[in-house]
Amino acid sequence: MLHPLTSDVKASLFAYGAHLHKSAVTLPSSLFTALGSTSYPRERLSPQDSVPSCSKLPKRPLRPLPSGSLTAVYPGAKTSPSTPRSPWPELSSSRGTARSWRMCKETWEEREGEWQEVFARSVKQGASIAQFVYWSFYNGACTTQSCRPLLSALQWAADSSRGDVEVLAFMGGGYLPNGIALNTIGHASSPGQETWHNICAIDDIVSCLGSDDSDEQLAFMQGQGKALSVRGIVTVACVRGNAAAGGVALATACDVVLAGRGVVLNPSYRGMGLHGSKLHSYFSYLHRCGPIHAAEISQHIARFSYGLVDGEIGSGGSSALSSEDLFIFALQTILSSSSTNAPYSSAPWARPTEPERSTDDKPPIAAMAEAKVRYFTTTRTFLPLHHFR
Repeated sequence: MLHPLTSDVKASLFAYGAHLHKSAVTLPSSLFTALGSTSYPRERLSPQDSVPSCSKLPKRPLRPLPSGSLTAVYPGAKTSPSTPRSPWPELSSSRGTARSWRMCKETWEEREGEWQEVFARSVKQGASIAQFVYWSFYNGACTTQSCRPLLSALQWAADSSRGDVEVLAFMGGGYLPNGIALNTIGHASSPGQETWHNICAIDDIVSCLGSDDSDEQLAFMQGQGKALSVRGIVTVACVRGNAAAGGVALATACDVVLAGRGVVLNPSYRGMGLHGSKLHSYFSYLHRCGPIHAAEISQHIARFSYGLVDGEIGSGGSSALSSEDLFIFALQTILSSSSTNAPYSSAPWARPTEPERSTDDKPPIAAMAEAKVRYFTTTRTFLPLHHFR
């Protein structure tokens, strides 16, 4: 959320799908030289000038500091109040009113002074590193286009070149996603085809978090090295805000699910006439809760307590922002622990057996990673995960 850009405007601005530069100095010069200017233009750029992954609309400078707003949502015509809101770059591109500048290079490392829709923050605990991946999608919906940078950011954060990464934390923003983007699907020329692409894009992230070490790997997983668990990396979902549908599926695919007290998880969307991907229906829900409870979770809109959450953080009145430090501290506690008995539970596939807990003297991260490797190899009783997509 951005504060009002001028004194005569009271409403705050929500920027999604774009970058915010708080200073014109940080703007890539190629953005204004492409328009024939030799310096930062003081006039507004045309709304038709949009960039697919990073729309930039520099505003007139404010006193004493210049300001830049980044808008990526088009509200639709007033004559059609039911028209869904869609990402501006996608909508303007589909209407043929956009021109693209391909010189804007994406980066996943957190950058001071910029608003990034997706970024990764590194937190060290001794020699170990926890990578916290944040994102903020419009209305919490995961479009096909927004899933791709999120997947790339997760892979970048867990890459061996980042150092001794032991935890890959799924942080989200004010709330976790609520699944596929119905607005974007409604605007698509082929809603059915876009729905399929959207579900597959979410499944790609679930596959990345699930990190199956099967010989049968999907194309996007090839070249990424060994599975996360084989490399000693544990995935943790930090559910700081409410989550629904595919967002719950993304969280429960992680080895550990930590949720703020008072957070609401709604995995069911049967009431909307929708059916979720078999990947999470037949893996994370099934393995976490068993077949009967997994079916109830997917089909019934009711209150359940079936083991989707492994640990609670904060108090019932904590917001996503105020609880952020508590989640970071919780993961630092796990990283610094020297006992196999972790301070929080974990998914069945990452849960050491009782004999291991009483006899092994391993840090909890190593114990969970080894348990997952064993679950996916020597004690495996299920097909490679991509068979459930």
